[in-house]
Amino acid sequence: VYTISIRLGVLGIIYKYLKNESSVHMPDQIKKKFHTYYLTFAARNALLSHELLKILSILEGKRIMALPLKGPVLSDIIYGDDTLRVSSDLDIFVKDTDAIKARDILISLGYINVTPLDKKYDPFYLKIESAFSLLNPNNGINIDLQWKLLGIYTPAPITISKIQKELITQQYCGKTIYQLSKEDLLFYLCVHG
Repeated sequence: VYTISIRLGVLGIIYKYLKNESSVHMPDQIKKKFHTYYLTFAARNALLSHELLKILSILEGKRIMALPLKGPVLSDIIYGDDTLRVSSDLDIFVKDTDAIKARDILISLGYINVTPLDKKYDPFYLKIESAFSLLNPNNGINIDLQWKLLGIYTPAPITISKIQKELITQQYCGKTIYQLSKEDLLFYLCVHG
């Protein structure tokens, strides 16, 4: 159960159930493994959440609409608890017209563009790709800064401009954030995973 729950990314859910279920008899050594791993990824999710909220605030201050996709926010939407789903990176969705500016802001915050590209190719890159992949070497956080969703899976990628009227707001860690509508989120997750 332990190994399978890690592989499927559901260890937090299993741990929460086992922790509260007195009828399940499990060796103390296995309980400790669950607990240790849960604390490890809960701490990672806390780091991701803190970084996400910082970035969203900075982008908002620069008048860039940014939506978190997946990550700890998705766990909070689905389970009401951002520690129950393992998150390895942050996915942030911005308007295509703001993608370069948002990338440059992230670089000014210490992120490195994983695919370095001469800025003269930016307009071409925006047309043929759908995201910048950035890494912060100081905290190990990866960010996929996306301006087109499902671009390689569908003939008409989703952009904020196409769905802006359908966006919703919700509370996450005391901050109001933009989010895909439930229908768009479900579609995105079914296609992208």
